[in-house]
Amino acid sequence: MIRINSNGFAFIELMVILGIFFLFQFVSNSYTSRHANEAIWVGKMDWRLRILATAFFSSVGLIMFIFQKYNDASPMLLVNLKLVTLILVMMFVSTDVVIASFDIICLGYLIFRGITVNSLFYIMMYAAIFFVILFIGNTPHIKHWVVRLILFNLAGLLFWVGYYSYNVLYAKTYTASLSTVVTYMIQMVVLISIPYMLSYSMQLNQEMIFKRTQAAYIDGLTHTYNYHAFNLNMEHTFQRSQEKGLPLAMMIMDLDHFKCINDTYGHLAGNYVLINFCLAVKRALKSKQDASFYRIGGEEFALVFSQVSTTDAEAASQAVLMEVRDTVFQYKGNIIDLTFSGGLNSTLPTDETSKEFFDRVDLLTYTAKRHGGNQIVSEATDLTITADENMADKISAADRLASERADFLRAGSQNAEETSSNNN
Repeated sequence: MIRINSNGFAFIELMVILGIFFLFQFVSNSYTSRHANEAIWVGKMDWRLRILATAFFSSVGLIMFIFQKYNDASPMLLVNLKLVTLILVMMFVSTDVVIASFDIICLGYLIFRGITVNSLFYIMMYAAIFFVILFIGNTPHIKHWVVRLILFNLAGLLFWVGYYSYNVLYAKTYTASLSTVVTYMIQMVVLISIPYMLSYSMQLNQEMIFKRTQAAYIDGLTHTYNYHAFNLNMEHTFQRSQEKGLPLAMMIMDLDHFKCINDTYGHLAGNYVLINFCLAVKRALKSKQDASFYRIGGEEFALVFSQVSTTDAEAASQAVLMEVRDTVFQYKGNIIDLTFSGGLNSTLPTDETSKEFFDRVDLLTYTAKRHGGNQIVSEATDLTITADENMADKISAADRLASERADFLRAGSQNAEETSSNNN
């Protein structure tokens, strides 16, 4: 029979730890590769990947307990493996997945071991170290990864002190010399530090890839999702909506008189208006995770409301309209009146393609523009009520822009004449 000493077992533990997390990386990459055309999902865990991660790490923990129960080796040999796995799981996945996995493992342990004083105390010890690790990993006050690594190691050392004090000195469940426990503690520091530094470097690399990937989907001027992202996401969202019968609404917005703004104040003023319009939209939406905002053309934008009822989408759209109306767009001392024409609609069971849905919404947008702009039109809108008022506003805004443009040109002509006379 081949006998493995504690150092050899520590090396095996290191290989097992790395194997666990490379396997999870492979599984998660296989899953996310199916959604590679989903710009918004890049770098994020949706609910299906959360369930997958919970099942994966719960299975790992339960396998450890089964191995411990049916193996004659000292249970102390697996303590470091459990500690390091807890720390690295917290680095790889979200807190809710970590907590759910830990709860499932504890329940499984009680089923395998039975509810006794020792098993309850055992779970309490691991629960204590679990919440300490969770705090160290998530507190924003620890800025540097080296400090976090040191604190993880200190927490592990304290756990070993408590583990030795209870199981060896007090309950006498196991027999181990102090030198043996010190060896385990040294091995724990190595087992925590090597995978932590490796996984940290992997995490930095993933974040760099994520930022580069996101750059391909972000509009450089307004920092909103661009038309490429809209094409990819809209197709995926539409297909999911039609297959599962989920509500999906969209509003297309076209800025009113934008060409006149460029002609009157210059293209830099136009850029200013575009940037601040997007900021106004984001303020109105606040932290709504069910609304995605895109720039799909020069002065055209789209809001996609996924799994949102028509009523809620209308309320959010009206909030955007009011926010833009209330926003003061001031460029170099000039107040620029900005409004938009919006078309809002929801998918129908008869929509066969996302383009068909888009065309219906786009038609409503230009209906709003033809009826004076500064409004959102849906299929339920009574256009006879707002047409005259909006048309009057449109004429007034156009006249005001024409007057300001004439003043702008007149001032430029006077400056040119003064410069010419001074040169003469």
